[in-house]
Amino acid sequence: MHQRNGFTLVELLIYSVIFAGVSLTLVYFLSTFFRVSGYQASSSEVANQANFILGKIQNEIATSSLVVVNDTGNDEVDDAVGTPRSKLLLKTRNETTGDASDPESPVLIYKNGSNVVLKRGNGAETALNNSSVAVTNLAFTKVSTPPGKDVVVIDLTLQYQSPNAVDRISRDFTLGVSRAQAAAFDSSLSPNGSGYSLGTGAAKWASLFLSGGATIDGALALTNGNTNTTNNSITFLKQGTLVVNPNANIPANTTTQFFVSSPTYPELQGIQAGDRVFLTPPAGSTAASRLEVGISFIGARTLADSIEINLRNTTGAAIFAGSHNWGYLVIR
Repeated sequence: MHQRNGFTLVELLIYSVIFAGVSLTLVYFLSTFFRVSGYQASSSEVANQANFILGKIQNEIATSSLVVVNDTGNDEVDDAVGTPRSKLLLKTRNETTGDASDPESPVLIYKNGSNVVLKRGNGAETALNNSSVAVTNLAFTKVSTPPGKDVVVIDLTLQYQSPNAVDRISRDFTLGVSRAQAAAFDSSLSPNGSGYSLGTGAAKWASLFLSGGATIDGALALTNGNTNTTNNSITFLKQGTLVVNPNANIPANTTTQFFVSSPTYPELQGIQAGDRVFLTPPAGSTAASRLEVGISFIGARTLADSIEINLRNTTGAAIFAGSHNWGYLVIR
């Protein structure tokens, strides 16, 4: 009887098939594991970079005093509201002169190549992302939401930079951000259209300080402290100097009316009959710069685009009334 050593050919074939099946299964699971791990790593890196970029932009917007969105980089020109633009410009509260020597403002954020860059004042550009991701899209849309603060919608697209094409995932991110603090302006302040108010009846501003003139189309209501008692609203106010030249003889002991009117005096356009008028007669140091001796100012009234002035000769002889400068104040 012979003793058998080793495996038969059939056994070897069976073992080979089993080994191949197990090996293929193991390779499949390993490849799947590494593919999923690579995707998760890529996705996590893209998400981390996006969180940092958007968080940085959000903080800059929230602490700014003025938001400008355009394609030119001009911090004084705001493009059409509601249209995506490539550049975001932010003015800061601690801005000094606003010129090219300012190290703080404006803050400029935009896409440069494959990076999101931030440039503060006259400083150098700083990339907000690293080389592991590429920025394929960056757009800013300014949305006006009266009476609230303007909102900037940020659209950001990042792509993971991997030598393996399968791992080069791309993700889109969108974030809306509004300012969080009061504004400090270094240019003209204009509303986004007509009809907006500065403050309300319930939420009033405090003191108003102006270094120039004020033009008010509506009524000016004067109140008495906390009693809120309206004191006859002022709707029209005009003052200045008029050249009054009767160029006529006023008979003795007679009151005569003289008129100053538009268009001879364009500054009188708009006054109406019944407006309150206050006149200051000339009182110069020389005879030529004051009312003639014996001529008295009796009173005045307003007519449409004109003022009637009443002068009286208090002497027993006719007096010629000449040209003089009169101060006037008209209130409605």
